[in-house]
Amino acid sequence: MSSKAKQLACAVGLSLAIAPAFAGEAGDMIIRAGLASVNPASDNGPTVTVDNATGLGISLTYMVSPSVGVELLGASPFEHDIKLASNDTRIGKTSHLPPTLLLNYHFPVSGPISAYLGAGINHTVFFEEEINPAVAQNIELDASTGLALQFGTNFQLTQAWGVSLAWWHIDIDTDATLTAADGNRSKIPVEIDPWVVMVGGSYRF
Repeated sequence: MSSKAKQLACAVGLSLAIAPAFAGEAGDMIIRAGLASVNPASDNGPTVTVDNATGLGISLTYMVSPSVGVELLGASPFEHDIKLASNDTRIGKTSHLPPTLLLNYHFPVSGPISAYLGAGINHTVFFEEEINPAVAQNIELDASTGLALQFGTNFQLTQAWGVSLAWWHIDIDTDATLTAADGNRSKIPVEIDPWVVMVGGSYRF
């Protein structure tokens, strides 16, 4: 065997020896935390729309097997501007919490980079709604329950620490109830359906 062939064989053997160190095991817990951006679909309501928001995101995954994990996604409250759909004028705001439970499939690991797909259920609760009295006396957004899809990737720096990037598409459909000064109420459907992107760090233990 030539010296170059020996070097290549050694490199391949070394990579195979190192790769398992990054592979997960059943019973592992993975914490991911970072900056999350919630980007609602454009034109999400006939009268009012909900703007983008950024906050702290965090998730906890329990590995049922080396390939299957159960993940709970949480976050600090996201605050969104409420705007008129007709001219994009800011008329109020709302906050929400988007807890999401997902079942993930983690593709086999052959190095420090891993990827996974997930699907699950989201439940979004809105609170602290405010609106300009010139538009309406009050606005309320109903809670929403819908499906969530996920794609994520992780780059392991060590066995425990890594850098993570994840995307979610979440089905959030709500009704906005506007109350006028005379007490008349009108209900408006709002399809928020955001893309959520989170970049941050991960810790496996």
